[in-house]
Amino acid sequence: YSFFATVSKRQSVSKASEELRVSQPSISQQLRQLENRQGVKLYTRLPHGVAITEAGELLLKDIAPILQQVSKLENGLTAVRRRSRLEALRIGGVDSIAAVLLPSLIARFRQSHRTATIDLRGGTSDLLERLVLSGAVELAVTVREAASKELACEPLRWEPVAMFVRSSHRLAKKSLVHPKDLNGVSLIVRGGPGGMGVTDRALRQVRLRGVHFKVAMHCEGPTAIKAAVRERMGVGMLYEDAVKAEVKAGEFKILKVPGLDLQGQSYIIHSKKRELSPLGLEFLELLRRAGQNQKA
Repeated sequence: YSFFATVSKRQSVSKASEELRVSQPSISQQLRQLENRQGVKLYTRLPHGVAITEAGELLLKDIAPILQQVSKLENGLTAVRRRSRLEALRIGGVDSIAAVLLPSLIARFRQSHRTATIDLRGGTSDLLERLVLSGAVELAVTVREAASKELACEPLRWEPVAMFVRSSHRLAKKSLVHPKDLNGVSLIVRGGPGGMGVTDRALRQVRLRGVHFKVAMHCEGPTAIKAAVRERMGVGMLYEDAVKAEVKAGEFKILKVPGLDLQGQSYIIHSKKRELSPLGLEFLELLRRAGQNQKA
């Protein structure tokens, strides 16, 4: 019916073909089938177009309300698809942040943005900086100050660093672990030796408590550290949020060491050259409030 309506409006099969982007033979075939179903002649061909018959005019009058309703529905769906494309938020966070904080904030954010598409990327601080600089991610939460001057960077909150073991480990039986109990332990930590990262600062603090330990393994990320702890290779050291699920499940236990306060600062980063979208600005404020609530 829509083909016949377009041919009638344009008074030409060729012009209808151009408008609909459908070949002329296909349109002619559809019109023949329509005439066969109706059992009447709907149009006649002219040297430079077509003329609609009286029966064709009556049919157009009958189908006009239906075609208008179909057009209204199609326009509505187009608007929804366009709005869905515009309502897109791309954010990122280091593994510990992406594990707990960001999902909880996203759940709250979705309550007022049910049609928005949200893309959450995890990774190292290095990777996240590159994603923000390239525009693949609008804003991200990292655990170091931004290295690039093209990035805006602001402190978010303090992230607790946990020393943890398998629930069957000898230290897991202690409600409190004194520093002397850690003498001789093998630590599984993130990153490489040296530098001024969170892990290195935490290790120095442990040494200042008089603990004599050895670093048994440096790993690239939380997954490898947790796997090594599962294999009884030593005591793991990670941001607390990164092991909350396993602790809740009873697989790991976080060691409570009096006088040992291990933590690292997290940061919000975004591009200075690229304005945040309305959704990005709203999520930024949500992150800021999360940081303020911790301080309060």
